[in-house]
Amino acid sequence: MLKYQFQQSLIYQPNTDIPINKLGITDAQILTEFENDLLDSAFKQYATQLDADTQFNLDYFCSIHRYTFQSLYDWAGVIRSHDMDWLESFVHKDTLKCD
Repeated sequence: MLKYQFQQSLIYQPNTDIPINKLGITDAQILTEFENDLLDSAFKQYATQLDADTQFNLDYFCSIHRYTFQSLYDWAGVIRSHDMDWLESFVHKDTLKCD
């Protein structure tokens, strides 16, 4: 089972908690490992770009998400339209707004 649970969402492969992805990965462990590899790569890229002028706003975080996951998910970097739970309560969709 993945770490995230989306409520009333069509992003899952039928009868699973595995998000539909561009690579057709159907195994949760493999998907998690692939996501971790993408995160490691993105961290190395973004960590070198940080400076005193970096603005940590919604646009910045969306760009990180898009860069990190665009090879895996069609919805990478897009504000979600469904609430998401992560073990416990997580940020709700209504609290996310673009400037």
